[in-house]
Amino acid sequence: MNIQQILTGLALSYILLASISCKKYQYGPYFSINSKAQRIEGSWKIDSAITRFGTDIKDTFTSYLFTFEADGETAIAFLPVSGGGPETLLGEWSLEEEKDLFAWKDLSGDTLGFYFNRNESFDILRLSRQEFWLADKDNTFLYFSPE
Repeated sequence: MNIQQILTGLALSYILLASISCKKYQYGPYFSINSKAQRIEGSWKIDSAITRFGTDIKDTFTSYLFTFEADGETAIAFLPVSGGGPETLLGEWSLEEEKDLFAWKDLSGDTLGFYFNRNESFDILRLSRQEFWLADKDNTFLYFSPE
């Protein structure tokens, strides 16, 4: 193998690696071996929630548990703010607009005490296996961690 073939191979490897591992989201990560869907899959709780006015609303979500399955199914369990027993909403999640947005759709169940809409889209700010940061349309920032 001559030096030209080695350099060509290295250049192609660099281009391939750069195209699949570049920083996609504002806060990273810079590199991940896992696909975006693999990083989302699992059960998540909200560690922090801050409104666009800087108000901490984390206590609103202390009972929420978000479960996102690999096949696109989602289950969101919570205690309604109005009281009563636990509720579970079932629906689907997806990545949209070139995987810049995370969305859940068609949540079924009683959403009376649920903070969000049945169909909600979020800008992804950070997506790793340990941190999932989102911003909703009202610029409320949600910081998830694995359950």
